[in-house]
Amino acid sequence: MSCWIDYLTKTQDGRYRCIIISPQTPSEALSLDKDILTARMGIVRLVQETYDADRSRLYTTGFSTGGGMIWHLLATDPDAFAAAAPVSSMKGDPAQAEKMKDVPVWAFQGKWDLIYPYRKARKMTDALQAAGGNLKVTAYEYAGHVCWLKAYTDPAFLPWMFSQSAESRGTEG
Repeated sequence: MSCWIDYLTKTQDGRYRCIIISPQTPSEALSLDKDILTARMGIVRLVQETYDADRSRLYTTGFSTGGGMIWHLLATDPDAFAAAAPVSSMKGDPAQAEKMKDVPVWAFQGKWDLIYPYRKARKMTDALQAAGGNLKVTAYEYAGHVCWLKAYTDPAFLPWMFSQSAESRGTEG
């Protein structure tokens, strides 16, 4: 993830002023339980209050288990986010798609992903599409699980992400 932060800070000439929070999940806590979700949102709220961050422009992205965390956060508190970008995401619950359908999502997945196969990842994006979700999907033909660098350096990604606002959807985080 630090490579993406370097890319954002070193190549974008200050175009995207933002606060980046990048919590890591301990390997023994991969269950994505409610305590972890609560802790993550607590960190976000603390930073928003401390730095007077724009609550209508809270974006979330994550890779692998972190991508799965994105689906869980959207199902738990969809109004908190202006947009989301799960990458090589694991463990999304298609039954929760209706809850998050109004949040703009750009999902990225490698078609050769052996950790979390593309066909499994499609279940979540297909469910979101069926629910009428605001969804973009990029499936990399010759990429595996580690496709995050392609996703985060896609020239359209940052302009798309930073153009989203919860305010424009009628929610303000």
